[in-house]
Amino acid sequence: TSALIYGVVVDDLSLGHKDTLYRLNRKGTKDITGSGIATDCVPCLKAYCESKLDLGISVRVKDSAASDSNGQIVVSRIEDFYTAVETLGLKNKLVAMPNLTVINDRLSIGVINLGKTGTFAYLGRENTTIHNGRECYGGTEIALFRDDDKFAQDHALKSLQIDPRSASMGKEALKRYGKLATVLVVGRASVDYIDGETENGDPIEGVIDLTARPGGVSPAEVLAIEALDSGARVA
Repeated sequence: TSALIYGVVVDDLSLGHKDTLYRLNRKGTKDITGSGIATDCVPCLKAYCESKLDLGISVRVKDSAASDSNGQIVVSRIEDFYTAVETLGLKNKLVAMPNLTVINDRLSIGVINLGKTGTFAYLGRENTTIHNGRECYGGTEIALFRDDDKFAQDHALKSLQIDPRSASMGKEALKRYGKLATVLVVGRASVDYIDGETENGDPIEGVIDLTARPGGVSPAEVLAIEALDSGARVA
């Protein structure tokens, strides 16, 4: 039987969880998901955390079904690991990945399927701001264009000063995800790309989150798509 999850028809409800990306990537790669794990095996999670802590790298542990603003704990010592498991629970798989203390860039890369209206793609850079002395999400600059418009894509990359290689990593992840989903109905699927460093200075990058949404088109995106239909190339 199939299930409709966030606008994507899948054979397994867990395909809407973060750990899907860990199934798509090869272990041991420099990609951040290749350097992390997704499992409900507590001894496996503990061993992973211990191996990173021994290298002077803290670990970010997440509930694979929770949003990035919720359900995650940084493990800086092994005692934190037990707190993370007790707090997050094991209802869903837990994702463990190197904690980045320096973030050089964070991008949002997505695809919007509107049925007969067409398929659109977007690229954006996530900004941060300081609120009450803490760094937090500060909005995203996004360029939206028809998925098959190479000129518009190149223009978006240049305008937002996005490395084409970084964008291609996100698009590749979406393609691999599309092979798992039976069909993308009217809706949106996106991934977050991040480039940063761990405490010990190790550079690491890759796609860290997958989000699929039902309908999933914001009012701003509706206006942008209407502008595209009126003849504009990039909105």
